[in-house]
Parts: sequence; C-alpha cells; structure tokens
Amino acid sequence: KRNDQKEEETHFDNDTNHNECRPRRSNKRKRSNKEDNGSRSKLWNTTFCMLQRYKDREGDCKVSRSHKENGVALGLWLGTQRKNKRNGTLNPMYFKKLDDMGVVWNVIEEGWNSMFRMVKSY
Repeated sequence: KRNDQKEEETHFDNDTNHNECRPRRSNKRKRSNKEDNGSRSKLWNTTFCMLQRYKDREGDCKVSRSHKENGVALGLWLGTQRKNKRNGTLNPMYFKKLDDMGVVWNVIEEGWNSMFRMVKSY
C-alpha cells in the first residue's frame, strides 16, 4: 500500500495498572519510516496486551517459541524480551510489566526446577 492510503488497524488501550487491554479500531494512514518514532512503544504495548490475554486464557506466560496470537509471533517476541534482559538492553519499565505479569526469565532453569519438584514429591 502507498503511504497515503488508509488502512484499518487494531490497537489496544491498556490502563495504568496494565490489567485491561481493550481493543479499539481506528483508520490511520500507514506510517513512513520517518514517522516511526514512538510506534515501537505502541507495538510493544500491543504485543504485551496479547501476552496478557494469553495469560488470562492459559493461566501462565509459558508461550511456546512457535506460538502465534492473531498472526503475531508472540513466542518469538517473548524470547526477544528474555534475550534483551540477558543482554541488559530491556527497558526497565518493560521488565517491570513483564515481571509483574509472571514471565519466567530463565526457561531452562525453571523447567529443571519444575522437574526436580516433581521427582522430589514422588
């Protein structure tokens, strides 16, 4: 599509407590690369809301790497957040939101601990 053509997009509003993500629709002109400032933050918040809905539905944030939510690679996105945390490049505000939601940061360690608890209880 040309930049001056309008397209329908879905956005998500989230409250200050990040407990609700409500979809809303708007007609917006597709942004050019020069207009990208701030859109990464909006995209992050939109994907965060998808993760929140996933947790509400599944009961946890254990998203498989290959999982897609409404065509969005949610598992890859979460893996990128974990990688950014390990590298020290994750925005502290994003870390807090994900940590408060219950994201497991070290999946391998958590898997080992979970299996150890199962063996111990056996």
